[in-house]
Amino acid sequence: MAVRTISTGHTFLESPRWHNGDLYVSDFFVNQVLRFPGGEGEPEIVATVPGIPSGLGFLPDGDLLIVSMDDQTVYRNTPSGLVPYADLSGRVPGNLNDMLVDAEGRCYIGGVGHSTGDESDFGPTSLLVVQPDGEVHETIGDLNFPNGIVKPDAGSLLVAETYAGTVRELRLDDHGVPVASSVWAHWGPEIDYFDVKRAHAVLDVEPDGLSLGRDGTLWVADANGHGIARVTKGGAVQEYVDTDDLSVFAALAVGQRLYLCCSPRNHTVDWSKLRSSELRVADIS
Repeated sequence: MAVRTISTGHTFLESPRWHNGDLYVSDFFVNQVLRFPGGEGEPEIVATVPGIPSGLGFLPDGDLLIVSMDDQTVYRNTPSGLVPYADLSGRVPGNLNDMLVDAEGRCYIGGVGHSTGDESDFGPTSLLVVQPDGEVHETIGDLNFPNGIVKPDAGSLLVAETYAGTVRELRLDDHGVPVASSVWAHWGPEIDYFDVKRAHAVLDVEPDGLSLGRDGTLWVADANGHGIARVTKGGAVQEYVDTDDLSVFAALAVGQRLYLCCSPRNHTVDWSKLRSSELRVADIS
């Protein structure tokens, strides 16, 4: 399957989101959120964030929400600039990570599970839920580096656990709060510990970004591979997109296009010192 490059020279692209015909992405180490009009061409800077921007999402009124990882804050982008939307300080250890904002304006946010710049204290972490009224829930507290999040239906979430080699299915109550979990897909040996280096050495797949595919399937980006696969429940591969020299860390299927946030493979470079991240796109059926 042909893959073409849309934009190069970025530090680390993450969290692609589509809104009103445009593609939005975070670029970590320049602290920027970018917009690609129509999903093509030169990007525009939408916001400059106090910390490292990661998860993005849009409220029902169209306002953009941005996760600032290292100051554990979600910001709202307004015509007058960024304003704090949810202060999540101390809710999870270390940085925040990716975010899904659903159609009701409910935010689902994961954390990395360790101190900033130090993986020695890596451990289980929670998925945070920020309700539209501001109430915060800390749920499913044993997640192993929760990453990409998608909502296939009103009653469930799928969450990538990168260093467990797993996509976890979370069942939601009537308020959209996770109350139970099960394994949706798993690759490699069983991981019953929280050790980044040890897991990285043995996992076949390190699931990172997720995007819903067709017919109940799921696009799963492999942070330690060279592409992205569309899989069924249980992990069987239906389709594969090879990105050759770079890994895929986040993806978004929009119609017959699959947008890919690509960077050098996990744990091989210091992304903050390079301009090696690219936005690519593949045509899908």
